[in-house]
Order: sequence, then C-alpha cells, then structure tokens
Amino acid sequence: MDGNNLIEEAEITAGMLVKVEIEKFKLKTVKRLTRYLTLAAKILMIIVFGVAAITSGMLALGIYWGQAIGSVPLAFLYVSLICIGLMILFILLSKQLFGRPILKGLIREIFDEE
Repeated sequence: MDGNNLIEEAEITAGMLVKVEIEKFKLKTVKRLTRYLTLAAKILMIIVFGVAAITSGMLALGIYWGQAIGSVPLAFLYVSLICIGLMILFILLSKQLFGRPILKGLIREIFDEE
C-alpha cells in the first residue's frame, strides 16, 4: 500500500508541476505579446507621423527651390532625386541599421533566462 500511495502522490505532484509550468508559459507569452504589440503600435505611429512630416517638408522644399530657381517642376525633380538617393542609401545600409539589431534582440529574447 505504501508504494501505491507514493506513486499516486508522485503523479499528483507531477501533474501540479506541469500545470504550474503551463501557467508560467502562458504568462510569459502574454507578456511578450503585449510588449511586441505595443512596440508595433509605436512604430506604426512613428511611421505615420514621420511620413506626414517628410512629405510636408519635401513639398515645402520643392516650392521654395522652385521660387529660388524659377522652375517649380525642376525643383521637384531635384527633390525626387534626393529622395531616390536617400532610398538607395537606406537599402544599402538596411542590414546594419535594422537586420543586426533585430537579430540581436530576438536572440536575447529567445535565450533570456527569466
């Protein structure tokens, strides 16, 4: 009888341990998901306001240069060329600007021993 009682207690203890670990996993998952969704919302708002500010600035720059050089279409061509140059520079540097920091953050997050 003692052996059966000991086995039953071990089964109950193991079941409780599994339930506790599942709850800890759920809590960590919710915590990480909340962090990621908050970060995504922040990034989205930064992008929206950043695009609005850049668009307004480029429009103002085009109008100003157009008045200064006497040709608004030529000024907007210059502004477009500057934007294309910045885009190419961004593409060339995107791995250093985004790829490596994101990879480091994911590795740190996955292998974090909380």
